[in-house]
Amino acid sequence: MKKSIPTLAVLLLGLIGMSAAPTLVSADGARLRLGVEAGAGFFPKEDFGVSVPVYPHVGVQFNDFAALYVIPGLTINGLTARAEDPFRDTHMQFNGIGLFDVTIASGLQIGVGGGVDVGKFSGCFDGSDQGCRIEKDTRGAIHGRLALTPGFRLGRSRFGFPIAAHYHASFIDKSPVHQLLFTLGIQLF
Repeated sequence: MKKSIPTLAVLLLGLIGMSAAPTLVSADGARLRLGVEAGAGFFPKEDFGVSVPVYPHVGVQFNDFAALYVIPGLTINGLTARAEDPFRDTHMQFNGIGLFDVTIASGLQIGVGGGVDVGKFSGCFDGSDQGCRIEKDTRGAIHGRLALTPGFRLGRSRFGFPIAAHYHASFIDKSPVHQLLFTLGIQLF
């Protein structure tokens, strides 16, 4: 009987210690969100060619559901063969985008936001103003992101590999120039 009391005490202390230990699946608390995505895309208008985006992002993951982050990205664009020689060139713009993002079921992410694009922009026009041109400008933009992010828990955070589709539009004279972009990446969220 005397031997069973210390054994019982050690067993109880072990159970108490285990219940007081933090769990790896804690979903509470704000944490850093970091990541980078890169890929390719296109303008759904025939005058424009391929886009190559590089989207690093940093922000706050408030909990397992909501996040707010910025994308200080770079997009390299090109025109199709319709453009005349001086304009058949690549040009780039820097993206300053802020996104509010929700994560559903630990891996489906939906983000919306906006920002500013700075750089060279292209446009091809029909009618009396027919032709293509590239000009430096600063333009307002809207951005949407839909991603499937398989991954695993890493302490309070999650680590994943986003497979994402982005919609980005810069505004030219109040008219949007649409881009559809597809990226792969790595993310701590």
